[in-house]
Amino acid sequence: MEFFRLKRLNATLVRGPLPALDTAKYLGAQGALWSLIVIPSPADAPTDWTFLGYPALSLLGVYYCYRRHGGASGERFAERYLAIGWVVGLRVAAMLTLLAMLGLAGFIAARGFDGSSLDNPAVTHALDVGMLGAIAIVYWRMGVQLAAVHRASRDSDGQVPSERFRS
Repeated sequence: MEFFRLKRLNATLVRGPLPALDTAKYLGAQGALWSLIVIPSPADAPTDWTFLGYPALSLLGVYYCYRRHGGASGERFAERYLAIGWVVGLRVAAMLTLLAMLGLAGFIAARGFDGSSLDNPAVTHALDVGMLGAIAIVYWRMGVQLAAVHRASRDSDGQVPSERFRS
């Protein structure tokens, strides 16, 4: 199971199918990652626009990845989607954690922290938009990697030079 190395994962996916146990590991890992990233706030009302935004973006993102992977002509989409989604999601989550820490430090330095600053509707709205943007980035990067794996598996006989894939 890969954690950050997309080139090696892509090469493995081109060579042949993953064992069922590895596919199950990627499914579990990706489910855990998404459940940690998209935890609804208790303050969010069920009529909030994000209530529809997250599912809509997920459906569009999966469809985008499916099309980038060759649509009906793509092979082993679920396996590749899960494996690549885990690595890309982990990379984006690491980047977002760093950016969030820097942003929070800047916010506290600029405004001070009295505990009520984060209850501001403008801050909540900015965080919602930021999360939707981050999820869109994950799907975009997954689509790029899925397209690369699809092209490589269609064009090669299993001998995949690692420079063929972009990180």
